[in-house]
Amino acid sequence: MSVRAVRVFAKQLGADMFYESGFRHFLPENALGTWEIGGPTTHVRDVAGVEPEDFLTIARRYVNAADTRRTAGKVLRQIGRLMLIGLVPAHRLDRFDRRQQHPQPAQPRFSGESVVWRNEHTASGDPTHYRFGAIKDPSASVAPTQLWDRRLSS
Repeated sequence: MSVRAVRVFAKQLGADMFYESGFRHFLPENALGTWEIGGPTTHVRDVAGVEPEDFLTIARRYVNAADTRRTAGKVLRQIGRLMLIGLVPAHRLDRFDRRQQHPQPAQPRFSGESVVWRNEHTASGDPTHYRFGAIKDPSASVAPTQLWDRRLSS
């Protein structure tokens, strides 16, 4: 999904300009695999006290829900919204950030590109081990494109 798509679907997604501003920084981080490090976790079990549902159960519930049934009207409405993505101008998020006084780092760098961050957030083989300690990660010193190739092969 692009930032322009978020603008078109903002009402449906419940997104405001602050969300859009953060989302444009999320996309490159996601491409670097930043959110994959340290997962899966036991957070659902720890917080809710129950085992999380598996992906198949969630997907079946979504497919069988009444509001996700495919109808001719819904298909046409979605095609119209998709066509709007190319026509609706994106917000001036740089101006919004200045108006909101969002901090601007002097030399911004994505977390997935930082060797220090990757060493601090590498998952250990033992799930009970303190996983945010400095662990030597051989993939931390390679280029992001090489990291992508390694993730696909593992």
